Amino acid sequence: MIYDLDLMEKFFKEVLVEPREGEVYTLFLMTRRKWFSKLSSNYELLNYKILAEFNFKRFYRAVLRLIPQECAYVDVRTEECIPVSAMALYVDVIPRDIKKGVVKTLQDFINLLAFQENVGRLKKFNRIFLSNLQKSPGRKPYFIIDVDSKDAQLINYVIKQLNNYSIPVKWISETRGGFHVIVKRDGEWMKTFYKEVLPKLNHENVEVKLEKSILTPIPGTLQAGFPVKGGPYAI
Repeated sequence: MIYDLDLMEKFFKEVLVEPREGEVYTLFLMTRRKWFSKLSSNYELLNYKILAEFNFKRFYRAVLRLIPQECAYVDVRTEECIPVSAMALYVDVIPRDIKKGVVKTLQDFINLLAFQENVGRLKKFNRIFLSNLQKSPGRKPYFIIDVDSKDAQLINYVIKQLNNYSIPVKWISETRGGFHVIVKRDGEWMKTFYKEVLPKLNHENVEVKLEKSILTPIPGTLQAGFPVKGGPYAI
């Protein structure tokens, strides 16, 4: 699932900001029905890793640990093997606040223990913790404009609107279905973005993602067989 280690390292160094104390990054292995028609749900989170130490060697090893053997994962309803060719590796570009995530998880466990009929949910410890961690952002250095199309005119139009108002683009990835434009968020230009640029991005194939959790496929890896490309000047 890794095809270009140099590109992966470039993305790591160019995009992921140095985490502050208590901040971590999360990486994910996922599949979607549009990549594997036999999948019984729209998408499945298959596995995840938390990057507690911020250096590329650790990042690379976390990615390696997420890459499965064939038939390591099956559809929970049909028991059909999910092929590796229908999987992708993602990173959340928003650092998570692990302290907030742990506190929320402890509160959930106390509530579960207070009601005996819910004790069975304790078996899902990992997913409960992950859910709370993803609801606990640290800083929000970026937002993403998801262009769900390979139309060159559309992606060029998006970039032109950002450039016209000096909205800083950090990285552009070409994904299986289109492009991810990673834009810096922590500046005065956001007022201009909301007022001038956002109204101009009202298109059925353009989605501006400003959520607490923003996932993007890792450049240098395969997204359901497609080599995710990218760079600061990809277009």
